[in-house]
Amino acid sequence: MSKRCRIGVVAPASRMSAEVAEKVPALAARRYPDRTPEIVFHPQCFASHGHFAGDDDTRARAFLDVANDENFDAVWFARGGYGSCRVAEVIMGALTESSRRKAYVGYSDAGMLLAALYRGGFEAVAHGPVAQDVLRAGGDAAVARAGRASIISHPRRDFKKLIFGDCKSAIVSDCAQTFNTARTI
Repeated sequence: MSKRCRIGVVAPASRMSAEVAEKVPALAARRYPDRTPEIVFHPQCFASHGHFAGDDDTRARAFLDVANDENFDAVWFARGGYGSCRVAEVIMGALTESSRRKAYVGYSDAGMLLAALYRGGFEAVAHGPVAQDVLRAGGDAAVARAGRASIISHPRRDFKKLIFGDCKSAIVSDCAQTFNTARTI
């Protein structure tokens, strides 16, 4: 039996609703009963500093805690908002080799970090649903797309990555479609 996929959720911008931490794992268990990923919400997701999920240092540290931890297979953005640009430089300067073996999924304000990761040579970055999407109308379907097995083509070299199959490969959302939008970054 293969290892269970472990996904860390971080909020480098705005804080996340506590309801998300209940709904997302329940949805994953329903959708993927034979290979339910372990979804770990970093405590920072619920921190509050103005409209941010903690101050800049707290948000950067949380991102690095998950990205640099060998025990996580993917980093999933909790939500968008504003604030990723305030921590991107610190994050990019402190990522370790372990962070390169993960997939990164999100959109909105997360695009700032996704672009920086892509520019830094990270191969498994995808524009896809954020955890907070589970609260939107039709959100279950959007969040489920972040977990559906899919194959996409990477613009730098062709490779195939399967979600929740071989977790060390990557978690890449089929909502990214062909990933061609990343070519313009």
